[in-house]
Amino acid sequence: MLKRGILFILILTLSLLLASEALGGDGSVGLQFLWERSLMNLPWQQVPGWPYYTNPNPVWSINYPPGWQIQQDQTGIVYFSDSTQSYFFMVGFSYVWELLTREQFINLILQSMTGGASVQILMHNQVPLPPILQMEPIDFIGFSWTDQQGVKYVGVLSVWYVMPSAMVGSTSFGFMAALSPASAFDEYATSIVAPMGTSFLAPKPGGGEEEDRDGDGVPDDKDKYPDDPERW
Repeated sequence: MLKRGILFILILTLSLLLASEALGGDGSVGLQFLWERSLMNLPWQQVPGWPYYTNPNPVWSINYPPGWQIQQDQTGIVYFSDSTQSYFFMVGFSYVWELLTREQFINLILQSMTGGASVQILMHNQVPLPPILQMEPIDFIGFSWTDQQGVKYVGVLSVWYVMPSAMVGSTSFGFMAALSPASAFDEYATSIVAPMGTSFLAPKPGGGEEEDRDGDGVPDDKDKYPDDPERW
């Protein structure tokens, strides 16, 4: 009887482990983790031992994992990637010589990230910003697609702003995004994407940089409580 009980427990434990791996292997756990973090107003924090990249114009900065490569395209979007080109993190605070709505810009970035593949939207939520900023909420989008080799990828796109630029006929934008193979996204979200996100110092819309010590999105010169992310 005791042996049967032990055997039952072993089978039950194995079943639960397999079930948890199945549930966590599609990137959904990582997306939920990042979504919940986006609502926390976490303060800025550097990652010990990681290099620090500073963009010259507009000025923004971020930590990235040791050994990763950095590239920048003609629109000013900066790409961070591992040596296998399987894991990507993108930051874009720039403009394009085209008038785009927020929806058009989101579609443009998604198509660019997936190489024009068919995209499945897994979640699309909005993060409200402090009223003092007078800006639209941040779009938080989780998505997936399958490449030509049959490998499924999961990504997250966070669009901060899309607005007419000071230069007539152009659109100013700010976003961050990350992607990896779906089977690795849960770990990628916690070990790479999250710490990179909290190490990021953002520019103000339209260029330049304003200090925001507590990371609540309100510049220090407009924040009555510059060291308290819960008040402004």
